[in-house]
Order: sequence, then C-alpha cells, then structure tokens
Amino acid sequence: MKFLENLRIRSKLLFLYSALFICAISLSGGILYHIAGKSIEDQNEMELMNSTRSILNMVRTVARTSVKIHLKSIVMQNRRLVEYWYSLFHSGQLSEAEAKKMAGRSLLQMRIGTTGYIFVWDVREAPRRIPLAVHPVIQGSDVAYVDFVQKGAAMKNGYMEYEWANPGDTEKRKKSMYLSYFKPWEWVIAASSYKEEFLELVGADDFRDSILPMHFGRSGYSYVLDTRGNIIIHPMLSGNYYEARDTEGLYFVREMIKKKRGTIYYTWQNPGEPAPRKKMAVYDYIPENNWIVVSSSYQDEFKKPLMQLRAVIIITIAASFVLVLSLSFWIGSGIASPIHSLIERLSLGAKGDFTIRMNHETRDEIGELSSYFNSFMERLEHYEHDLKKEIRVRESTGDELKAVNLELVKTHEELALSNENLSAEKERLMITLRSIGDGVIATDRDGIVIMANPEAERMIDLGREGLVGSPVEEIVRLADENSGTPLPNPASSVIE
Repeated sequence: MKFLENLRIRSKLLFLYSALFICAISLSGGILYHIAGKSIEDQNEMELMNSTRSILNMVRTVARTSVKIHLKSIVMQNRRLVEYWYSLFHSGQLSEAEAKKMAGRSLLQMRIGTTGYIFVWDVREAPRRIPLAVHPVIQGSDVAYVDFVQKGAAMKNGYMEYEWANPGDTEKRKKSMYLSYFKPWEWVIAASSYKEEFLELVGADDFRDSILPMHFGRSGYSYVLDTRGNIIIHPMLSGNYYEARDTEGLYFVREMIKKKRGTIYYTWQNPGEPAPRKKMAVYDYIPENNWIVVSSSYQDEFKKPLMQLRAVIIITIAASFVLVLSLSFWIGSGIASPIHSLIERLSLGAKGDFTIRMNHETRDEIGELSSYFNSFMERLEHYEHDLKKEIRVRESTGDELKAVNLELVKTHEELALSNENLSAEKERLMITLRSIGDGVIATDRDGIVIMANPEAERMIDLGREGLVGSPVEEIVRLADENSGTPLPNPASSVIE
C-alpha cells in the first residue's frame, strides 16, 4: 500500500483502473468461456446422443421389419396349406373335420427359430370364447382371458409384439407374432417366436452403409460392437477390443459394455494419426442384438469454435486494455493538471503573493476547489492590506508612546530624587528624636504607635517591640495627680 500512497494521482488512476479492468474483463471472459465451452460440449453430446438414438431406431426398425417379413412369409406359406386342405373339403374329397385335422398336422410340423411355432385361434365366438384350434401343447384350451389374444383376435391380420413365458421359463420374454385371418373357418393363423431367436435375420451389412457415412466434426464417427467386445461395424478397425485401454489406462470398452448406456471420455489414436486425442462417446444398448452403438467425436474438433472464441476474448481484452489506459491517462490528466496548477499557486501564496488566482471555471469538484482557493486568497490579500494598515497606525502610535515614555522616565527620576530627599529628612528627624531628652512617641492616624525614641522606651519600660504596633491609649494613660481620676489622652484629641 505504501507503493500506492507514494504514487501521483495520475499514476494511481492508471494503476487502479487498469487493475480493475483486467480483473473485470478477465472474470467476464472466463465466465463467458466456461459457459460457451459447456454449451458447445452439451450441444456436441446432444448431437452424438441423437445420432446414437437414430442408429438404434434404425437397427430396431430394420430388425422389426425383417422379423415381420420373415413371420409374414411363414404365415402366408402355412395359410396356403390351410387353403389347400380347405379346397379338399370344399371339393368333397374330405370332411370338414378331416380337413381341419390334416391342416393342423401340417401347421404343427413347422418350427420357427428354436422355440417358435404355428398356432391357430378359432374366433367364431370371440371375444367371449377363443379356443386354440391348433397348438403343439395346449390345443383346445380357451385363451380368451389373455390380453394379447383378445387384441390379436380383434386385429385378425398384422404384426404385434407381446411378452410371454413358456412353461418352465422363470421370466417373460418378448415375442414377435404375425397374424392372418382365414375367413372360411374363422381361423386366425399365427406364427410367433422370441425376438432374440431372429438375430440371424439381422446382419451388420444391413446397416453398414447407413452408419459408416456418419461423421462428427472432421474425424468423428459411429461404430457398433457386441457385448463381448467384438467390432461389428467400424470405419477402420475389426476384431475384439474388449481389453482395449486408452493412454490413461481406462478400459473404455469394458466400461461401455458394463454400463450399457451413457457418455464416456477417453483418448484414442486412430491408424495414421500422429498422437492420441481426447474424444467424447455417447453409447446405448440394443438388447435384441446384444449390440452397443457408439457415436464419438474428438474434443479438439468440436471445441474448435471455443478456441476461436478464446482468441477473440484475448484480442478484445488487449484492445480494451489499451483503450482503458488511454482513457485513464486522459481522466488522470484532467484531474491532475488542475491540482498541479493549484499546488503551484499555493506555493506562490506561501511565498507572500496573495494576488494569484485559479482560472478553472468548470462546475465539477475542481472548479469548486478553485472557487474556494480564489476566495481564500482574496481574504488573505484583504488581511494583508488590513495588517499593513494596522502596522502603519501602530508605528504612528509608537512615536507618541516614546514621548510619553520619556515623560514618565523624567517623572520617575524626579520621584526618585524626592524619595531620596524624604529619606534624608527622615533620617535627620530620627537623629533629632533620639537626641531629645524627653520621651517622644509617634503614631499614625489610627493611633497606632509607629515610632518611639529611646527615652520613651525607657519611661514606659516596654521596649521597642512592645511599643511599635500598639494603640497609644493602651500605652500612655494619664490621671489627675491629686484625685487619681483618668484624664483624656491628648494624642487622641490630636488624631481626631
């Protein structure tokens, strides 16, 4: 702080304004940079997430379409068998019961996947009663109480999915089913199987041409791997990467397989690249295929606008700093120059020149200070004029005082001479009193003894100390010599 205290006002303003500006603009720039970086990262993550979801939806749509087409072809093939046996009944070669029995045997011979099969609902009394006209296990049972049966019986034709657990299964699994309605017998012919049994229907080649062209930034891409770490679709790699680690030791493939869906950051160096780069990957899981779909992009690419923003912020800070320095210098000069002028005039005033004035006529604090300074100097000039006038008056009075003083000195000398004469006279009087043979006592106006000659001291027999200061009436008492009657003291009469 002492460093600041010793600086001139202009330097203080430059230093403080610059420091405050740098702090403010740096803080603002940092906040803006952070917000922009977070926004860009969120936007990139959202783009990757949307791409991943698009791939998931595409795979599921293709898989669903493939399963639907496959089941439809099976149903239509078996429908033709039913139509064949119905034609034999219609031509009279078989009875209706025999034709239905033979049709059922033909349908039960069909297998779909591992556990899938063909079955038939008799919907003549639907929805009250829906027996299984053909089924490998529970043929003849009424299944009208089952929700998906009611839905399928009402729909009659088309594709649907539902959850089902076969006898012995511990939990329900998703099944796919295609329906076809055979009106002559009011049969709904259904082909169904668990969805995971159709995986062989969906291959990587069905999606490769749609996934590989996807790019994020300059070199970001999407890829697909299974839950064992095998690369299904990738623009550059193949094989198993379950044990793959990035440069920081992260088993990122394991992490994605474990969590199934989310966002992960890892470093990766593609073939032909000089060094590993940090990348963001958004991944999701397709349970039907046991696939992990990943969309990834490199941070240095999607954060490139952020680098440009940082450069703009730095340039803006530098340009603003130069502007603030210039502005601070101009403001400092506007404040410091009048103050320096005031200091110079105060210095002249301290040397005795009270005629100086400030010419600053603005309405700001400097103008107000200049006005006070001018008023102060006017008063000093007035006081100086009055003081000089008083000095002249006092100088004139001094001459008169000198004359009076000389007169007083003369009078004093005369008084001193008179005192000397009185002292000499008093001394002569004392000598005379001492030489008189009679007793003599002198009093003041109050009758108090102030002096006595030796004869009086002897006659009264009190001594000088006993006489001086005592009332004369107590010392000198007169009485008639014949009668002894007290007589008036003549000294009292004289005093009165």
